[in-house]
Amino acid sequence: VLDGMSELNRLRHAQVGVPETLARIEQYEMAFRMQSSVPEMADLSSEPESTWERWGEEAREPGKFQNAALMARRLVERGVRFVQIYHRGWTSTPSCRRCCRPRPATSTGRPGR
Repeated sequence: VLDGMSELNRLRHAQVGVPETLARIEQYEMAFRMQSSVPEMADLSSEPESTWERWGEEAREPGKFQNAALMARRLVERGVRFVQIYHRGWTSTPSCRRCCRPRPATSTGRPGR
């Protein structure tokens, strides 16, 4: 269906000749690819046990900072260039011990994830 739609859009572009049409087609296709990749990205069942040892069990719980940081890591691994994490009540001050566990996990680099 999507390939057929793309072909129709390209035919329309050939008829009308508006340059913005091709850019719009590419944007729609990119949006589809992004939306269709979310279920796989958000499925944490493929994470190895070492992830949970490194990030803590709270990384399994949606709404926890560790979970948000893990999701951010997965987005970056899939080529997202900018990721912002917002977490209510989170602070980066050294006195905050309950939310600092992910920091070492995110800074260990790619090997071993």
